Amino acid sequence: MAEYATVHVCNGTSANDGVCLLPPSRPQPLYIVPNVYAVLSCMLLLIPGITYTITVWRFHHAPIIRNGSRKPLIHPPVVPYWDVLLGHFFDLAWDTKGFLSKAVKLASRGPVEIKTAVIDFTVVSNAVQVQKIFRACGQFSNKHMAVVALQNLFGASKDVAALFESHEVDVAALDTSSAEGEGDLKDHVSGFGSYARTYLSGPHLQALSERYLTNLKHNAQALDIHEEWVQFPDLYTFLQGLVSSATIEALMGSKIFEIHPNIVDDFWTFERATPQFLRAFPRWLIPSKYKTRDRIFNTMKKLEELALQNISRLKLEDPEWEPYLGSKFLRARHEYGQFLRPLPDNTKAWEKMGIMFAANANLLPSIFWYIFEALKDQDLQQRMIAEIQTCLPPDAPDVGRNIASLMDQPLLQSAYAETLRLRVAIALPRTCEHSDFNLSGHRIKKDKLLIVLTWPVPEDEAAWVQSGRPPSKKGVDEFWADRYLIPKQTTKDGNCGKDGSSNYEFSLRGLSGRFMPYGGGQHLCPGRHYAKSQLIGTLAFFFSQYELELLQPTQSNKVQPDMRWFPSGSLPPNRRVPFRIKRAPIV
Repeated sequence: MAEYATVHVCNGTSANDGVCLLPPSRPQPLYIVPNVYAVLSCMLLLIPGITYTITVWRFHHAPIIRNGSRKPLIHPPVVPYWDVLLGHFFDLAWDTKGFLSKAVKLASRGPVEIKTAVIDFTVVSNAVQVQKIFRACGQFSNKHMAVVALQNLFGASKDVAALFESHEVDVAALDTSSAEGEGDLKDHVSGFGSYARTYLSGPHLQALSERYLTNLKHNAQALDIHEEWVQFPDLYTFLQGLVSSATIEALMGSKIFEIHPNIVDDFWTFERATPQFLRAFPRWLIPSKYKTRDRIFNTMKKLEELALQNISRLKLEDPEWEPYLGSKFLRARHEYGQFLRPLPDNTKAWEKMGIMFAANANLLPSIFWYIFEALKDQDLQQRMIAEIQTCLPPDAPDVGRNIASLMDQPLLQSAYAETLRLRVAIALPRTCEHSDFNLSGHRIKKDKLLIVLTWPVPEDEAAWVQSGRPPSKKGVDEFWADRYLIPKQTTKDGNCGKDGSSNYEFSLRGLSGRFMPYGGGQHLCPGRHYAKSQLIGTLAFFFSQYELELLQPTQSNKVQPDMRWFPSGSLPPNRRVPFRIKRAPIV
């Protein structure tokens, strides 16, 4: 009996009835744990699919708003996503351009919501809704971008950013003598826009444009290019060396190069680190980039000190340019920060860094694409040269003196606008500050961040035809220099337009909410007129004084915008563009 074990059976009626003899039990393998793991694995694999299916269903079954209004208001639908915890975080981080392009298309009828673990925002791309946001200047602000730029890009203190964000600042309570407590930036930035509009347009624009083009001519002559072809490995790098120093000297004077002879090289080293600074990379991770930024910052402080020692208060009769602070625009800002409303040294240095950054970072890529597109198309190049020649009289063929006439040419303007439309990719932020906002039947909550993307351009061919333009010869994703030309409504006398475009004029009419390279609303870039004069003036200078040819014209279609910079402004090219140049023959 030793081979058997006693087992009690549950349904026995007595002790003896419930006893039987069975072989001794042996341990059996346990399959329950592996089965649990298998079930959990299947669930984890199914969760993304289930999440995506649910979010797709919710998105496509969101209430449809007709006639631009609805009561009660609805929240913008959320773009479908896979990750139940992080939402669109990895989509946005892995393929920023592709994901935001998809969001722009989805938002063509109404705003859509993007959710990440870091920040949630709403994308708006419908032209009518974009206009509505721009017109509601009192309810929306772009302070979010300004704060990020001040803190991350230029290294401003947190105290400065906090004051900028504040809506109600007790000026009397501010310690303006402290380098850490730095002035009311809300009033400061408001004043900046007013000064920029005054001194970067109108009669001051002519003098500033002439100064820039004179500097450009001087820089080009220093290369000693004559009637023989000279080859260069890259058009972008070639323009960088000529344009940046000409721009900085025109705006900020020549003394800055005595303080820091390599300021141009340092600026572009700093500019190339923009993505890292905006993403708040720490100093220990990119120490050389921080040292470069520090050198630029210290240069701006030294420039301010030098100006205080050598220039007097600004007068109306003062010349438009002087060597210590350059343009009257910078002189006026110096007057404001030193005498009218004294600002701390750090604040003034950060502002100068911002001016230099704004004047160069977006300008150079735009000039490159403007010239490059003309070099790709010989017919376009000849038509542009013909317009340039009509504005340069033989007895005074100076581009600077004739910049106003050049800026009125229809084809030059249309190609300029088309360049910005395709090559400027900016995320325009707006925050709803005071209360909820009705955006065509959608509820935009207070403090909600809206993003208006200038690129990719909505593929709305009908909008171009409705605005009075002939049917496009090329799709909206292709460069077409004539896209902004419309038939003339009245006959205009004059010597311009002899290249075959005399029956057309340049117009942006009907394109509000679709052409936004300079932003929109009250935050429209105040330096846009100066930027336009620089683009058109630079092209006119090179095409009137030199001959340029691409060395690899069959490879030109491979030159595309570098999307690593999307959506931070004007996009540089993704590869080098070798070319050759020589002086144009004297006619």
